[in-house]
Amino acid sequence: MDRITGTAVADLGGGKRGFQDQVVSTGAGSQEGTVVTAEWLNGVQEEILNVITRAGLVPAAGDFTQLAQAIQGARLSYAEASGTVNALTVSLSPAPTALRAGLLVRALIAAPNTGSATLNVNGHGAKAIVNRFGLDLTGGELTGIVDFVYDGAKFYAPVAQSFLGEDRTYYVNSATGSDTDTGLAAGSAFATIQRALDVASAVNLNGHDITISVADGSYPHFASSRSVTGGKISIEGNLAAPSQVSVVASGGNPGISISHGGYAVAGFAPQPSAGQSAISVVAATVEIGSMHHSGVSGGAHIACGAGGAIFLSGSHSIAGGASIGHLYAADGGSIRSAASLPSVEFVATSLGFGAFAVATNGSINALYSAFAAAGNATGPRYAASLNGVINTNGSGSTYYPGSTAGTTVTGGQYA
Repeated sequence: MDRITGTAVADLGGGKRGFQDQVVSTGAGSQEGTVVTAEWLNGVQEEILNVITRAGLVPAAGDFTQLAQAIQGARLSYAEASGTVNALTVSLSPAPTALRAGLLVRALIAAPNTGSATLNVNGHGAKAIVNRFGLDLTGGELTGIVDFVYDGAKFYAPVAQSFLGEDRTYYVNSATGSDTDTGLAAGSAFATIQRALDVASAVNLNGHDITISVADGSYPHFASSRSVTGGKISIEGNLAAPSQVSVVASGGNPGISISHGGYAVAGFAPQPSAGQSAISVVAATVEIGSMHHSGVSGGAHIACGAGGAIFLSGSHSIAGGASIGHLYAADGGSIRSAASLPSVEFVATSLGFGAFAVATNGSINALYSAFAAAGNATGPRYAASLNGVINTNGSGSTYYPGSTAGTTVTGGQYA
């Protein structure tokens, strides 16, 4: 459709053309009126009737509500979705010539998605679908009639977190996985722990639990991005042989970083960047299980701060020392043993520590079921400062491994 063309058209400003009246005058004020052609009138008629007929209505003389009915019915933005559950396609009629921000697509979806999903409208390319908060879908959100709104890059759907109806497992395999897959089976595993963590934490657990099962291999560092809702997420590597699952940091990051609540982590060999700790917990309560600890330069094997809390369990093999210590609680952080006590085995000789247990304005109450080859640990047994407290429940000053006595300064206490 176009504006009126021809002779004797009015300039409405901004490049817009309009109609003008005929003015008959014997003087200089006469004006030719706009000539309306059949071609232009037919164009207006067909433009309006296209909206009416594509909405499924039959043109009827005397019914002046049909255009309003067509708009009300929203048929032009509706289609039944096809494709696959995670790669939806729709064909609107008339077909949009391009995807423009604000485009509304209303689709009838027969089966729910099983993970992240895309939408391809009239062959213009698959675009990611996100929920109302801009987060990737995790499975189960899309079913029935769903409205999608395009923002110029992706489609927003007015869905929130999906709710679990039962416990769920996501699989991760660095050798065979893909972060574009669903992660819901070993054969469709994610490639990175971070992807699995982001997907799992976007789900409302609804009283159930999620396990992220990580195959042997080497992985980039990972970090929590949001707190768990309605349950617990367990990130599990090789619980029997944690050394088989390396988590290697880069870019000045800890190996494993958790700053949100609701997580349990076990079965890994975290390797931080220089100056960082292998495991860092900040402002969150986290369960830490079996781990393999290698050498750490400038940090600790297990660090907790800013009001966080760690509960330790499992078997911990130590193959390298740590500049600060094996355990480090600072700035209100707390490290405690869980009901099932952890154990430690030193699997290499001459392992140096700033101190085995270090509390700087934090607290440590970590008891162990056993220390194997404790003579391999060198350095102070403990160090408490700035009102930090290390409590062994009266187990004595030689309880923790080390080659020299522990220290207490600036209000630090050891009991």
